[in-house]
Amino acid sequence: MDFGFKSQFFTLDVITDLGMGEAAGFLSTDSDLYKYMEIADSFMPFFPVIMHYPLLEKFIKGWPMSAFMPKDGDKTGLGVFIE
Repeated sequence: MDFGFKSQFFTLDVITDLGMGEAAGFLSTDSDLYKYMEIADSFMPFFPVIMHYPLLEKFIKGWPMSAFMPKDGDKTGLGVFIE
């Protein structure tokens, strides 16, 4: 058993249960629903850079970069939870 994945599944289920009143089902299906963790892991190398350069954060949140950010209606990733 890979405890790393199980703990992430558990954490995401607890967060969605507290925030939305129902667990998303990561732990019960034992899978990465909506490719959430895959997409989050792909952004990990960028987080330290963005945290050290606040101007870069403003650029990413502004147009035209905001068009590439998650939004409600997405079929995978954070957009599913935003919806």
